[in-house]
Amino acid sequence: MKNLNMNKIHFFLASVLLWFTVSCGSQPSEKKSSDTTPTEEKCTYSLKTDELRVAWKAYKFTEKVGVNGRFDSISTKLTNESADSPDKLLEGLTLIIKTNGLNSDNEDRDNKIKTQFFGNIKGEEMVGSIKKITDEKIVIALTINEIEKEVSLDYEITDTEITANGQINVNDWEGQAGITALNKVCEELHQGTDGKSVLHPDVKMSVSVPILKNCN
Repeated sequence: MKNLNMNKIHFFLASVLLWFTVSCGSQPSEKKSSDTTPTEEKCTYSLKTDELRVAWKAYKFTEKVGVNGRFDSISTKLTNESADSPDKLLEGLTLIIKTNGLNSDNEDRDNKIKTQFFGNIKGEEMVGSIKKITDEKIVIALTINEIEKEVSLDYEITDTEITANGQINVNDWEGQAGITALNKVCEELHQGTDGKSVLHPDVKMSVSVPILKNCN
């Protein structure tokens, strides 16, 4: 009987030992997966200056009806030809706009604007150089009629395009003589419903330029 009890004890201890071995023993090793963390994409940006657009909207009549146009002859000077973020492309950017490149899709009107308005403005170019960039505005030093004034434009930057919009008053650049001369030759065309011939000095300016993105 004693031997039988001892055998039971040995069997119990062996069972407990086997349980610990199975439960706490090392598990079959799993093959470690290779590091699949993707390499961070690095991108550079540049401006497609050959597709840069400068548009304008002038206003006639007392009620201010818009007349749209653009400038087709524009050159640029770049401080940064490429950058790691689109906003850096704006730093020091200069636009040189030829006034004889004005285009409103109306040849007769274009000739009058060129001879009567710009004919009373010194120089054949308007030059805009970016001086300051904030979260909401671009500050541009705009030279017209050999006079430099600062202009603030709203702007937006995406991965594909930079756009900026704002309004100027050409009288700030002593453009009154040009406004008067142009309104005189277009007197009938500038008469609104009240019978008054009006050409406003306010001009809306819009600039857009596509961005080229290269990533590796």
